[in-house]
Amino acid sequence: MKKLNFTKNTLQGTFWGVWNKLAMVIFPFIIRTILIHILGSEYAGLSSLFTSILQVLSLADLGFGSAMVYAMYEPIANDDKESICALMHYFRKIYIIIGIVVLLIGIATMPFIKYFINGKVPDDINLYVLFLIYLTNTSTSYLMFAYRASIFSAYQREAVNFKIQLFTNLSMYIIQIVSLMTFENYYLYIIVIPAFTILYNFIRYRYAMKEYPTINCKGNITIKQKAQIKKNISALLLHKIGNVTVNTLDNIIISAFLGLVILSDYNNYYYLISAVTSMVLIFFNSITAGIGNKIITSDIDKIQKDFYDIFYLNAFVVSVSTVCFFNMFQDFIVVWVGSESLLNRITMVMICVYFFIHTIRRTIIAYRDGAGMWYDNRLQPIVSALLNLVLNIVTIQYIGINGVVLSTVLSMVIVDIPWETKKLINNLLKMETKSYYYRFVLYLGITIITCILSCIMIKWLDLHNLIVRLMCECIISLIISIGGFVIVTKNMSEYRRFKGRVRRIIKNTIS
Repeated sequence: MKKLNFTKNTLQGTFWGVWNKLAMVIFPFIIRTILIHILGSEYAGLSSLFTSILQVLSLADLGFGSAMVYAMYEPIANDDKESICALMHYFRKIYIIIGIVVLLIGIATMPFIKYFINGKVPDDINLYVLFLIYLTNTSTSYLMFAYRASIFSAYQREAVNFKIQLFTNLSMYIIQIVSLMTFENYYLYIIVIPAFTILYNFIRYRYAMKEYPTINCKGNITIKQKAQIKKNISALLLHKIGNVTVNTLDNIIISAFLGLVILSDYNNYYYLISAVTSMVLIFFNSITAGIGNKIITSDIDKIQKDFYDIFYLNAFVVSVSTVCFFNMFQDFIVVWVGSESLLNRITMVMICVYFFIHTIRRTIIAYRDGAGMWYDNRLQPIVSALLNLVLNIVTIQYIGINGVVLSTVLSMVIVDIPWETKKLINNLLKMETKSYYYRFVLYLGITIITCILSCIMIKWLDLHNLIVRLMCECIISLIISIGGFVIVTKNMSEYRRFKGRVRRIIKNTIS
């Protein structure tokens, strides 16, 4: 069995992923600010809407990317180049079909675009031309060598993907900023995106050919492999439907019922929590292949310890981030886009709850993906999606935007968490779920208490200068959330193992 260097690949992937994600957070933040102030909130709302619609259309890939990476774990562990080449050959054909299907479905969707918007559209915008540009970007990502990038993910070499993405994204962002500030033209801002998608995919293709010259698209997979891939894809389709319903249909429903301005205001908040969530995902994207490799090559005791160690680290980041959001959200929005874009405090608190529950699930999801356990809980996302969709449509008519956030939280608490936890903990980790739930409730309790304590301290200071108050909110939130988490968990075995790993990494780095 060939073991991947889990720690080294994770650190490299996380390092480059963080730099890449910082660029993908800071520059779009700047661009969104320029877009709102120069062109208006309606344009930012259009970007959110079309992105959501095309994420729905990306269901055409049926979750194929995850299935193809998982299919390569065992051949890579066995160093079976022939099987890897056959898989790549199969993936290339499927991706071409996916790209064509996305393009055709997108064109068929175009006549109905106007029904997704409540209210006026900016006078200088042709919805159909704009949608066609977004559609070109989405379909091109499948047609232009996308299958090649999977080889880096399967070998736990996500650092390569991140480096290439960093280079192309920085170039694209600079051109977008210049075009917005110079020409104030939304079309020039958008047309850049598909051009750089093509460049990004081409560079990845050339680099993959250089790094893995012996892996080419040739040969045929076995009937057994094809059957397993089809089985995984059928399950992944259901998971993807669930994810799309939670993450994108919310935007479509807000636009259809409440309009583009409310959608833009909501997405200002969602953009900020997505920035932190995407940082967490860097770590999990970097370790998923390693998790899959360890499940194949390690004993159950090691798998169990690693799971709870990763869950601990994830909970720490999520808890600290939630406290910061809870205290800083409203003032930051005022400084960033103005008080007219504020949502009420109840909505803000609900968004914080959504962030905590959504992001702390990443450990379970990473192990599900690493173990390829999509089929075991294939009905979960459908049940969750239907509940979320029905609640969305009903509650938005009575409590507005609050209904959308509440519906999403309820669907995760009632369906997703108990269902996916039972399947993974019992079937993969061979443990009872109570130990997981004990930790989940503990981390949630720490977060709630530190939110309350930090909020009381900030109110006690009674600062009136907005910038000074925002800085104090950040410092107090960090000190209390980090201190509270460490004090409560310092006797846990996860904390001791984590502290030992940090010491070894620092020692090795210095030496």
